[in-house]
Amino acid sequence: MSEASEKSYSVEQRLNAWIAGGYDPVAGPPTIEDWHTLAGGLGLANLTSTHGRYRMLTNGTVEIDILLTATGAGSGTGTFANSLAAPYQPALQRSYSLQGPIAAGPARVTVVTSGAISVSMPTYASGNIFGGTIIMILD
Repeated sequence: MSEASEKSYSVEQRLNAWIAGGYDPVAGPPTIEDWHTLAGGLGLANLTSTHGRYRMLTNGTVEIDILLTATGAGSGTGTFANSLAAPYQPALQRSYSLQGPIAAGPARVTVVTSGAISVSMPTYASGNIFGGTIIMILD
């Protein structure tokens, strides 16, 4: 990266690039790797996605960061609007738990090989918060 193009990035963007591993594997140099959005909600009643995002880390793993807030009662399984881009997709299906109040069991995040990310929610009540940061290996 040239000195001129490096100056166009904020300190925060350069720090994120150092943490995340450098360049975006889809866009390539000089695009610095940053968070990518999973966009939208999960399609579950009374459950909002405060954020759903992912990025590649320096060791070739993918960091997935999810935070969900219940605005009323519900349960079920929903899928984020955006799938992981090809360089971020796992070779095998992966499943992880989310932290939160455990009523009928933990919330589960499932990432399939096509990159779709779904969340299976136990019974939740208004004000419940579920979240977690997942480090996913790709092979």
